[in-house]
Amino acid sequence: MVSSGIKATKSYSFLSKELGGANNVGFSRRDCHNFVQTKRKEIMEAGDGQSIINHFKEKQSEDPMFFYSVQVDQDNRIANFFWRDGRSKVDYDSFGDVFIFDTTYRTNKYNLICAPFVGINHHWNNVLFGCAFLSDETTQSFIWLFETFLTAMGGRQPKSIFTDQDQAMANAINMVFSESRHRLCLWHISKNAQKNLVGIYGVPDFNQRFNHCLYGGCSNEMEFESTWSKMIEMHNLKDNTWLDRLYQIREKWCPTFNLDFFSAKMKYTQRSESTNSVFHQIMKTSMSLIEVIKFYEEKAAQMRQDEINEDFRCKNGAPGKVHKHGGILSHAAKVYTLALFGMFEEEFNSGMGLNCVETNHCENNFTYSLSSGESRRIYIVHFNRAELSICCDCKLFETLGLLCCHALRVFLVNNVNNIPDKYISSRWTKDAKKRLCCSVDSFKSNEKSTHVLRMSNLSLLWYKCCDKAALTDHGTKIAMDSLSELLCKLEKSSADTNKVENVGKKCPQDLIHDDDVQLCLDGKRPILDPPHVRKKGITNFRIKSQLEKKQRKKKVKDATTSKAPKTISMVQGKYKTSTQAFVFLFFAC
Repeated sequence: MVSSGIKATKSYSFLSKELGGANNVGFSRRDCHNFVQTKRKEIMEAGDGQSIINHFKEKQSEDPMFFYSVQVDQDNRIANFFWRDGRSKVDYDSFGDVFIFDTTYRTNKYNLICAPFVGINHHWNNVLFGCAFLSDETTQSFIWLFETFLTAMGGRQPKSIFTDQDQAMANAINMVFSESRHRLCLWHISKNAQKNLVGIYGVPDFNQRFNHCLYGGCSNEMEFESTWSKMIEMHNLKDNTWLDRLYQIREKWCPTFNLDFFSAKMKYTQRSESTNSVFHQIMKTSMSLIEVIKFYEEKAAQMRQDEINEDFRCKNGAPGKVHKHGGILSHAAKVYTLALFGMFEEEFNSGMGLNCVETNHCENNFTYSLSSGESRRIYIVHFNRAELSICCDCKLFETLGLLCCHALRVFLVNNVNNIPDKYISSRWTKDAKKRLCCSVDSFKSNEKSTHVLRMSNLSLLWYKCCDKAALTDHGTKIAMDSLSELLCKLEKSSADTNKVENVGKKCPQDLIHDDDVQLCLDGKRPILDPPHVRKKGITNFRIKSQLEKKQRKKKVKDATTSKAPKTISMVQGKYKTSTQAFVFLFFAC
């Protein structure tokens, strides 16, 4: 019960009620606390730092795809470490095109920074790609973490990364994730605007223009530049340094500049923060690192069970009233998961009320203008009837992977009853993980085909086969026979080949893996615990901004003033000192 998050005192009270009183339990409340402490000491017998390494080694023996990396300081104290299991690797290969990275909370007695990598699965739910603990938030620490993450994931970079506005993190992303698009959380920018634009942020006209630029209200880059220039000129903000810095990095936060990049239509780091809030339901600043790691693994298992439940619902259930519509909507119900079909259906229904006018026609190429009565904005759709290719200037398919209402309206006009295969994003389908496969060409020797990448590709298929085979004895026998036959073929092929392929470079020296831990520690000394940090008043709640602190102080001051006794204020109004007030009251009595 304690390992599930229930306090020892409440656990004992529950047992007492279940057994009809404390006399029937068989042990006292003190015995309960002593037993829990004994169990914790057994886990921490080797020390917190070495216990983490022992736990990772145990996990690696159970899961050959388990990966971890550790950094230690000059005193052999654990400083930074990252880990992920085999299931996280499979999830990243399926849904690793976008992830959210946030380092808001510190949830352990060493005050280390918890940094989970959070993604989005095909059910529109959170999925964990791995987790890290950092001793500081410097550029070097983030570079080490991101390079380790890429090594663990076979070198595949995401298309978009969402973080808060942290300069050290941005520097590391630019150096490591050179092929990815770095995006900033709009919620953090909005909060920073309240703090840096105190005198002008509440003006309605400024808010309207600023939010129009911030949340992607501009249809193109020219409209953004025009709106931003008018906002700066009308409110005389040419000398505002914060707005100037924000404008310099507009490609990172403005959705208008990122219409050609897949981002799952994300604008905030809320998914990472919601995951952190789940962890904080039980985590405390007094917890040891090994307890935090085990709790993380329990929550990851719970999230994966939720995914299994959603897979079952998608396999055995279908959206209601789809059969009445038929056509492209019925096809979408068979292909997409329930959550994504709901989004697709919403787009389909939105397109039913659009005015669709053909403006150009050249052989099989058609151009349509679509608009609604509520908005003056006109969307242009280009459609090729022969190839069933379509393109809309709203770019919803490029950013989300789903066809927009404008494209669906054009399909409906041209009697297209099935979604073309090239417009079905595999990451949103019911068989998102089953469709994942490795190309044979990726195994050929070239500069990018390193030993780590080949091992990652092979391990992925091996993990899937073993996961299915281990369900039954018959499946296990089939897998054992097939793998034995495969091993014989590989040994024969290796004997016929007289050359050894280049296995690539080794891992960086600063990464301490399973086989290198004892070597980096001179082969004698174990890894020590991080320095214990317990500052007065430290908390695991979200760090308040300066604006929130000022508002809080103002509320407390106003409340204190309103609760002040009227009699005392009257006496102080007449007499300047407390001594005079006391003398007056004494003689009056």
